[in-house]
Amino acid sequence: MEACRRCGECCKWLAFKAIGMSPETIEWLGARGAITDGDYLIIEHWCPHLGYTGERASCDIHFKDNYPILCRRYHGHGRFYIPQGCVYFDEESHLKQKRIVEDEIGKLYTKSKQRKDQYKKKEVKENLEVSRVEEGG
Repeated sequence: MEACRRCGECCKWLAFKAIGMSPETIEWLGARGAITDGDYLIIEHWCPHLGYTGERASCDIHFKDNYPILCRRYHGHGRFYIPQGCVYFDEESHLKQKRIVEDEIGKLYTKSKQRKDQYKKKEVKENLEVSRVEEGG
């Protein structure tokens, strides 16, 4: 079962964490149409790649080379702004998708740690070789 219902709501808004923004900035953006929703400052802006076939949203660049990384990572479970009207998850799909994302993050962490360990081993080996050359050995 596909979790996304293709409502397109996630592609109609620019959402920024308002935490750390000065009250003056929030006021200035509000005067230009931005609204606040919890910790987010929301600006209505339809993505130029968003299209519809009937009521189903589609993306002109979905998973192409120029598909933004935040779009790839949008999983609708609290890591990003979820617009009102988004019907991304029922509870079962939400938990399933969250486990998938957590597994992917775990894999990325493991790969990153392995690369770091390999780099450290290579660096130690190179330092030993330099020491041997300097010692004349």
